[in-house]
Order: sequence, then structure tokens, then C-alpha cells
Amino acid sequence: MKQKYFVLVAICCSIQAGLQAQTSCARPAPADVFTPNGDGINDKWEIMCLFDFPDNELTVFNRWGAQVYKASGYDQNWDGTNATDNKPLEQGTYVYVLHYTDQQEKQQVSGTVTIVR
Repeated sequence: MKQKYFVLVAICCSIQAGLQAQTSCARPAPADVFTPNGDGINDKWEIMCLFDFPDNELTVFNRWGAQVYKASGYDQNWDGTNATDNKPLEQGTYVYVLHYTDQQEKQQVSGTVTIVR
């Protein structure tokens, strides 16, 4: 899976130079921490390269194993709220399991994500 990045540099409003680079993602790479405190920076949990794997299902659990969030086709929109009561979860570490399809094969990534408020 490839991503394209473009950089355009303008100097003195008349000279422009461009650069294009491509990267490949072997698998989704979830961030291990996010800070949903309303400041507009890291307020949503991001999983890098997930757009390369649109057939995905994400489940997040608290430390007691209770499910606090679940999404099919996760679109980088979880802000640390509990899916059952829509209240902000406490600061702490949560366990996630991400199932996705890579070239017709089912794959899984699991780990922890920390919410810092």
C-alpha cells in the first residue's frame, strides 16, 4: 500500500519547487497515546496507514475487560468517550484489538493505548 506526500515550496512568491515521495505501509500502526482534552491537538486516536486497510474492526477494552469502544471501518474519530454512555473515559491505559484484511488475508494487531487528559 502506498501513500503519496507532496511538498510545495514558494520562495518570494515567484519561484516554486516540488517534491513527491511515496511510502508503503506493511500494516496499521496505532499511536500508543492520545490526549483528548479539547485543545485540537491529538484529540482523536490515530492509527497510521489504516486507510490502506478499509476492511477493519477495532475494539477497545478497559482494564477489567469491558468493551468501551467498537467500530467497523474505523475512521480515526474516537475521542476517548465510552461507547455505552458517551461519557469521557478516565485517564489510563486501554487494550485494543484491531482486525483488518490485507490482500484477502485476515490480520490482527493488538496492544495498549493510553489516554492522557
